[in-house]
Amino acid sequence: GEKSSYILSELAMTYLFLNEYKNATKYFKLSYQKSGIHNIFGISQLYYEALSFKELGKYKKALMLLNKIPKIIDDELFAKILSLQSICYFNLGKSDKALFHINASIGINPANSNYYKIKSTILNHLNLIEQSILCEKKAIEVDDENKRKELQMKQIIEEQANELKNKIEYYEQRTSIYNEKLKENPTSATLYSQKAAVLMELQQYHETISCCNNALKFNPKEKNALKSIFTLQEIEYCEARK
Repeated sequence: GEKSSYILSELAMTYLFLNEYKNATKYFKLSYQKSGIHNIFGISQLYYEALSFKELGKYKKALMLLNKIPKIIDDELFAKILSLQSICYFNLGKSDKALFHINASIGINPANSNYYKIKSTILNHLNLIEQSILCEKKAIEVDDENKRKELQMKQIIEEQANELKNKIEYYEQRTSIYNEKLKENPTSATLYSQKAAVLMELQQYHETISCCNNALKFNPKEKNALKSIFTLQEIEYCEARK
């Protein structure tokens, strides 16, 4: 079943990482036989079995498996499949087919520098030296661009983390202030509803409900408390729909 297929997949990946490709091919085969090859998981298992055969230098066997794979929607995986086909064809001395497949990979995913490196090797083998050099340069450009985007994303994540930290600290301070005020005025519906709004921002929903209930106990018409309860109901509904 599905569970045993995933277990076999984990075992196969372990052998792959340990460079024990014979065992990897065996367990990848068992994995996709149980899951079928009409879904992304099954296709990925077939791809990794082919990759293991490629590592063993069995390029024909790898191609036989890759040629079984039906057309898929996942562009990234499809580009990998084409790239692996290209490598196999190249090692079998079929440079024209290798070039065709690596060009298709680049067409699907032009942001992968490895595809340009593979193409450069093929072009160099075909004595197309100038084109090969251009591909090498393109690979460097893509690598640099990917590093720039990675750094930019890291900076964005760090900024968002800092903003979240500051926001949490602010609302925690507000909560402490309301706690002190409620000690002085424990029957204030307004204070309870204001505290509830702060707790909601901290996603402390159980405490929010408790504060809303206290606010409504002292003033059944407390609008902010009613509004908070309505918002919580919307959140609960959206979570249930996910």
